[in-house]
Amino acid sequence: MLRHLKCLVGNRTVLPLALASPLLLPAACTLSLAQEWVSLFNGRDLSGWSVQCQAQDRDKGFWKVEDGMIVCDSMGRKNHNYVWLLTDREFSDFELRLKFQAFAESPGNSGLQFRSRFDEATGGGWLDGPQVDIHPPESMSWRTGLIYDETREERRWVFPSLPDSRMPPDLAPLRHVFRYAEEGWNDLTLICRGTQVKTILNGIVRTDWQGAGVLDNVAHRRHRVGRSGHFALQLHSGDELRMRFKDIQVLPLPFQPIPVRPAVSAAMQEAIACREIAGAVTLVATPDDILHLEATGQADIAAVKPMETDAIFWIASMTKPLTAAAILMLQDEGKLSVDDPVGKYLPELATFKTPDGQAARLTLRHLLTHTSGMPEATREQYRSARSLAEVIPFYANRTLAFVPGTEWRYCQSGINTLGRIVEVVSGRTFPEFLQQRLFDPLGMRDTGFYLTDAQLPRLARSYQSNGGVLQEVPIAFLNGASPAFRDRYPAPNGGLFSTASDYARFCRMLLNHGALDGRQLLKPGTVALMSRVSTSDLKTGFTEGNGWGLGVCVVREPEGVTAALSPGTFGHGGAYGTQAWIDPVKERVYVLMVQRSNFPNSDASDVRGAFQEAASQQGQ
Repeated sequence: MLRHLKCLVGNRTVLPLALASPLLLPAACTLSLAQEWVSLFNGRDLSGWSVQCQAQDRDKGFWKVEDGMIVCDSMGRKNHNYVWLLTDREFSDFELRLKFQAFAESPGNSGLQFRSRFDEATGGGWLDGPQVDIHPPESMSWRTGLIYDETREERRWVFPSLPDSRMPPDLAPLRHVFRYAEEGWNDLTLICRGTQVKTILNGIVRTDWQGAGVLDNVAHRRHRVGRSGHFALQLHSGDELRMRFKDIQVLPLPFQPIPVRPAVSAAMQEAIACREIAGAVTLVATPDDILHLEATGQADIAAVKPMETDAIFWIASMTKPLTAAAILMLQDEGKLSVDDPVGKYLPELATFKTPDGQAARLTLRHLLTHTSGMPEATREQYRSARSLAEVIPFYANRTLAFVPGTEWRYCQSGINTLGRIVEVVSGRTFPEFLQQRLFDPLGMRDTGFYLTDAQLPRLARSYQSNGGVLQEVPIAFLNGASPAFRDRYPAPNGGLFSTASDYARFCRMLLNHGALDGRQLLKPGTVALMSRVSTSDLKTGFTEGNGWGLGVCVVREPEGVTAALSPGTFGHGGAYGTQAWIDPVKERVYVLMVQRSNFPNSDASDVRGAFQEAASQQGQ
């Protein structure tokens, strides 16, 4: 039986919308389920295709039909912009297969764009949408089958996730599966179901990517790409290219909307009806897939602005596991140990004393587990700091509250100290380290300490509950400043903003023993160290039955609000009710994004309990 939030509005009981209304299916779901392969090329002419490009390139004849093949030939003719051969038809979910030949003497590259759309109104035209890379130059042939996103606001590799086109050598696979024309044809299969994209090159899987949070984000929605659109073969700007294509067939698949679990929807609708929250984004994932992603309620009550799945939230203390991961990455590289004394990296913190005046042996492990006893800075001190280097003196030359390791006391100063140690050891600022080592590799495009002007409209408003009425409040730690204001220190204890999809990628990496999308960010043993109890029998956390790992709370004995979770589940909550938990037994990730400032205990909120209970139900 699902737990239900008990509430009265006026003098009547409110039924959540998901329980009071019939289930409505998107219109696309009423399409016929009959499936058959459709040929996109008749072998005689370019019927069903059109050339899209700038006007000066339209009559250059780069695309034509020869001997039953589509041929692209720009050899000896480099003075051109992008030229696409675009299908007349659009597709949403599908399986596509084709054969292509590339020639070793051709230095240019091509690609297969999908779910794309041509916009004539921008500088001679542009084709927005993702692309399967087809890259014949010898040094780059291994990139064939990977995914680059040509959408204007993206323009980056999305599988593997990279901030730009510079492909690190460590990402090159050991086995080249691409073949040149002298060796025969290449077989390429592209499968798109919802936001899951898979490519198979000559029988070898090259891409298996869950694109939730990317293919359905605001940029793709703006251009109406990512979930539906045209196919296109590409001639890259300024390239000399010789390519051949044939046997192009597509199998349309029934439209798959973003999955939603009705029980979770009902739980969130009930919380909104009870005025516990204004809105929420909820996500449930496995190591490989998204089982549920839904936006419910409103992001801005006054503006009557509905919540969107790519809404941005202040995640507060959910920053702490990312700080811990940064420390553990440096340990994996042999640059530090969690059992090192803090004073080894910050000499100004080498003179801590215990309450009885003895020299304290304070280690990074104590900071990670909140067993340090470190003193805290005042709000005024934090407000004055512009960098982590300026924060550390606030803690120096003071007495610890207890002998390190003997008690558990939630400690902001310890986590902030870890962020500064990352800077000292790595030689980079804390935001730079997280961006380069975690956010970019994981594709966390909307996670950071400072929002951009483009991101600000997606920030969900924050509310507090007063007498059953939700009132908007500012984000406390910003002290009245905009989230885009950069003249403040990047708080490792709670300064990050993120989305549900972004944070779920971090969680899925941990659930996958440190790997995601073919990249190993943490060693499996390191994730095991992070996620096991390191506080012995000390009473820890803000709910019953927990221990503490390295930067994360660990459920030792599920009870109360954690009853739906398995022993060994680990994660963290945030001050405004955000929650993210990783259940290694059920192999599930649970992410709850809300912005409510005055829960009596956000880790023990009924909203969290109802979400986790609904999300953990099998088959719901």
